Amino acid sequence: MATVTCGGIGMWLNESCYIESCVVLRNVLFLFFLFFFFFFFFLSFSMEVLMEETKRMALVGNFGRREEKGNRYLTN
Repeated sequence: MATVTCGGIGMWLNESCYIESCVVLRNVLFLFFLFFFFFFFFLSFSMEVLMEETKRMALVGNFGRREEKGNRYLTN
């Protein structure tokens, strides 16, 4: 088993670093960072939409208010 250390910046810049384990490690790290980039982008976008929806409900005036008769929340 070849003990070649292709870590840090050299893993990304050194084109002669094509030992099998280094290539697999580089691909796995790339997919890992790509997944988390899209995950956090989607999470922040959905939280922004949720906050806008909460503000709209609060401006309409039926957010957290109860009806006079019964315990049902007003919806619209």
